[in-house]
Amino acid sequence: APPPRLFVVFGDGEAEELLFSRDAQEALRLAQKDPDSIVYEGERLSWPMDGCLCHTMHRIAPMDPVHVRLRPLELPPCIAGFVVPAEEERTFTEFRQFTEYPAISEEHRRGFHQALATFAAQEADQKARHEAFGQGMYEPPKKAPDHAAGGGA
Repeated sequence: APPPRLFVVFGDGEAEELLFSRDAQEALRLAQKDPDSIVYEGERLSWPMDGCLCHTMHRIAPMDPVHVRLRPLELPPCIAGFVVPAEEERTFTEFRQFTEYPAISEEHRRGFHQALATFAAQEADQKARHEAFGQGMYEPPKKAPDHAAGGGA
């Protein structure tokens, strides 16, 4: 079975696939070897993505299914008939783009985990205050008197 893939789908329907660096580097390497591809590497992005690099691949790909062409067969003119010119292959440009994010330093990682712990503590405190709000005004329902005890008629 192929390895699992991780996609991020945004609210507007756009999606991105998260890749290991080695998979992106392999795709770039293969595209550089392909004569039908053009590769642009290391383009610096502007705000808000400054610090990130963009790698783009354009590849001309056939639209029609791949089929094996028959080798030419020489026939006598009376059998061959008219020569029909070969159809020009229909193509499209395939586009693939990778965004390379900067490495995260240990200092940034620690700062993130500290901010996450602070946020979790604030959330727990807010939840406790929310649940306690109005508790002093709440009066549990009174128990109905028990008429079964006391004899009866």
